[in-house]
Amino acid sequence: MKFHQILERGTQVPLSSHQAVYYHFGDHKYSLDALSRCQDSVRETPVTNIVLGEQVHGNEVKIINPSDLTQQMIVVPHVDGLVTKQRNVLLCIKTADCVPVLLYDAHAEVIGAVHAGRDGTRQNIIAEAVKNMRILGAESQRIYALLGPAICSKHYPVNDELFWQFVKDTGQTQRHPWLDMKKVLIAQLVEAGVCVDRIQNDATCTWESDNYFSYRKNGDKGRQISWIYRGLPC
Repeated sequence: MKFHQILERGTQVPLSSHQAVYYHFGDHKYSLDALSRCQDSVRETPVTNIVLGEQVHGNEVKIINPSDLTQQMIVVPHVDGLVTKQRNVLLCIKTADCVPVLLYDAHAEVIGAVHAGRDGTRQNIIAEAVKNMRILGAESQRIYALLGPAICSKHYPVNDELFWQFVKDTGQTQRHPWLDMKKVLIAQLVEAGVCVDRIQNDATCTWESDNYFSYRKNGDKGRQISWIYRGLPC
């Protein structure tokens, strides 16, 4: 099954009843407010709700139920991950160097979106996301995972305190002083039961590519937004 394709500026990719889209925004034209009005990129499947987490660099994951869908755009406080079985609901993650992780189990019709920053990764937000997907009926071995564009290790040096705390908490060796976030995330996915051949990694570095915002490189206020949703059955 073809899970994703990286396309720019809101182009959509059909994925049977699933869709994963990268949408870049940063100035007024691509602002978060505009996202609720800019439906062209997902026009083929009507979108009823757009859901984002507050993204506080933690490991809390929220299951989105019908009772949560009280308005078109919803920002869930205190969470960095979202999972749902609801149709026509976009689960959205904002990043500018952190790793967006999109997840789905096509058989159980469960999707997830995770903002994996350094602290969320250190606290194993992946395990929380998979656990919550399983509550909704997913099985780890059926889950597909996509790791989107993020900063690569050679552009991610940190101070000694942060480095050694990250290594201690994740149990993954690193080349001092650089952090390889995706190495850890892939290991966490496998530990959570996701098959390695169902993990796809877009190796694009947000520091190196001019097509993406990088907070570490430029102090950008702009963010990529990665989303996944379930449309109506084909």
